[in-house]
Amino acid sequence: MHEPGSANVLNQDPPAYGSDSRSPDDYQNVQSYQLGVGPVTMKCPRCRKLITTSVAHKAGLAAWLACLGLTLMVCWPCYLIPFCLDDLLDVIHSCPACGVVIGTYPRL
Repeated sequence: MHEPGSANVLNQDPPAYGSDSRSPDDYQNVQSYQLGVGPVTMKCPRCRKLITTSVAHKAGLAAWLACLGLTLMVCWPCYLIPFCLDDLLDVIHSCPACGVVIGTYPRL
């Protein structure tokens, strides 16, 4: 319950523009990079080093749908082939210096 004489946050004026106490160095410069099939040269958002991303492949929606399609078409001996084709696997980009996952390029 609201006590008389206490400050109500909703009725306070907002801080003046430019009165932020943080310096410009406290803000990260966020850049957008287009992740694709191959490695990308960029600045790591975690360690801030200039890197070329490491890429790894992981089964995603495209591989699972191809597996299901082969199984439903009675090609069950071939149902594992989509997991061996890089063109059907998602691409995971990570920083080789600090190991953080930067992003994923999904096939679907």
